[in-house]
Amino acid sequence: MKLYLKFLFSIFFFLLSFSQFKTQAYYSLGAPKGYVNDYTQTLSAQEIDNLNNIIKDFKDKTTNEIAIAIIPSMKGDYIENFAVKLFEEWGIGNKDKDNGILILISKEERKVRVEVGYGLEGVITDIKSKEIISAMTPELKSGNYSRALNIGVFKIFELLDFASSSSLPAYELTPDQEFNFYFFWVVFTLIILFPFIFSIITRGKYNASGGGSFGGGSSSGGGGSFGGGSSSGGGGSFGGGSSGGGGSSGSF
Repeated sequence: MKLYLKFLFSIFFFLLSFSQFKTQAYYSLGAPKGYVNDYTQTLSAQEIDNLNNIIKDFKDKTTNEIAIAIIPSMKGDYIENFAVKLFEEWGIGNKDKDNGILILISKEERKVRVEVGYGLEGVITDIKSKEIISAMTPELKSGNYSRALNIGVFKIFELLDFASSSSLPAYELTPDQEFNFYFFWVVFTLIILFPFIFSIITRGKYNASGGGSFGGGSSSGGGGSFGGGSSSGGGGSFGGGSSGGGGSSGSF
């Protein structure tokens, strides 16, 4: 019995020390250089400036603050813990209102988190945070980080009934994306038309040799993929807000 208890205590302390190690994996990103901080050189300078300007306009008119961080890796941490620690370190939102929101993306783990301050949890609930992530996920999967972030930001505006003077940027295909897009439709069209073309050819041969006629057909489709951008900073500062621990996480 004593041996059994020692064994249980050993497992308990091992798990405790392991969990402490995991939560200590957070590392400081330093002071933010704007509302949008890309530590992976994924976004272009223009994309960062556009997002910074949209978020600044939102902050000036509502006092609510949105911070965005794209990091290369969490170095073994959980995205929920990393988001809370980063939120607290940066002090996102007004100190008296706790009205900040953090969108955190970790590229290596392919994780995304929407962390919400105490003051906004009544409106941007965990379910609503999940909706934001769901709206962003298709673009994140395709490598369109700028588009995903714009969708996320405008989804927040929608939930908070904010009428932005800006609009969601139109989706533009890069040359590689255009090639993949048109290649997909060419292949898809050929797959659809092939049974009919084959049927016409074989019917003609059969009729020429004096037979009857026959027909048939089937169809199927395929898919395509496309990819993302490059780096820089903007302006903005945060007001000492706190995270409410609410929000949602997702994978892409």
